[in-house]
Amino acid sequence: MTGSRIPLTALLGVAVTCGILIAHDGGGAEGMQAAIRVSARLAAILLALALSASALHVFLPSPATLRLRRERRYVGLAFGSAHLFHLALLVAQGVVHPEPFRSQLGAAQLIGGGIAYLFVVAMMLTSTEAAMRRMGRAWSRLHTIGGWYLLLLFTRSYLLRVLDGKTAYVPLLALMAGVVLLRIAAALRRRAVARVSGSPVQ
Repeated sequence: MTGSRIPLTALLGVAVTCGILIAHDGGGAEGMQAAIRVSARLAAILLALALSASALHVFLPSPATLRLRRERRYVGLAFGSAHLFHLALLVAQGVVHPEPFRSQLGAAQLIGGGIAYLFVVAMMLTSTEAAMRRMGRAWSRLHTIGGWYLLLLFTRSYLLRVLDGKTAYVPLLALMAGVVLLRIAAALRRRAVARVSGSPVQ
């Protein structure tokens, strides 16, 4: 599976999985909440794959990591599609089962989440060679800042849940923290190599 099939397959998989969860509960609030949790977790895994692709190939060069690096744009689009589906479920939850969903929403969640979705949409719309050429350095800044914002937001979210005693989120916290450390280590290694070779850091 390559190219545009990746986001389409991911979106279909998330939609079918969530649909089964909702149908199993007869459209009730518990089924909707389960679908929301699952869509967020699947999106998190796709985000981790997209943001770790380049760093993984730095430390573990292989045909598999090379392929992941080549397809990271489409893996990123898969994450965006899954995360937008997650947003659609949140909106549906607020409409069909408004309480206690609405009362639990805080300003920090709305602002932080709103910024995240703005980055998701902006990065998806600019995930083309044409946009990269047209935007130049602005493209790199957008995708770098947006990627780090999303990664740290997910990491913070899972950290708060773990600190609240929800140990089921420990694996996801470990995954996100691992991606953070891996990206930092890869950046430091590239800088060290660039200093030795005298070439600019890419």
